[in-house]
Amino acid sequence: SRNHRYPLLHETFLHLQDVRRANNPKASKMGLKKLPDTRFCYALLMIVSVVLNWDLLIQLPSTPEYKTAKRTCKKENRAKFEEFESLVSSLSTKKEFDGARAMLAPVCVALHHQEGDCTPIETVLPIFAVVHLSAQSPCDEVKETFDASDLQLVVDEIADRWLGKGRK
Repeated sequence: SRNHRYPLLHETFLHLQDVRRANNPKASKMGLKKLPDTRFCYALLMIVSVVLNWDLLIQLPSTPEYKTAKRTCKKENRAKFEEFESLVSSLSTKKEFDGARAMLAPVCVALHHQEGDCTPIETVLPIFAVVHLSAQSPCDEVKETFDASDLQLVVDEIADRWLGKGRK
């Protein structure tokens, strides 16, 4: 059994997934993921899990279980409930998740592929080139989400990592 802070909310989330799947047999049953501290590639998985479940997350605050959890939580935790409500009711938050997904996808897929034991050495340079070009020419969704200085930081980080900046 997993350790959840609010097991009733987790069960409510799973029920909402079941209802969605009953209405659409192709609907995702992916749960929400946490980002491990040591695995950058999983950042994309975490973001995708939120994007795929956005329709459920926006429903959660209106459920009786959520209202009960919020009403009966410790006073110091009430702000977290209100922050969650503010985040899921904001279209700009959803747009930021979509933009982050679009920006991270090529980087994370490339890193994940290159972490494999059987990755041919001759694919390293072409994969870097594609990732670097992708960062230099982001799609409109990314450009609309992040400002030019943030986008340049991504380009610089990719180049620094490729060139091994700061490593012996």
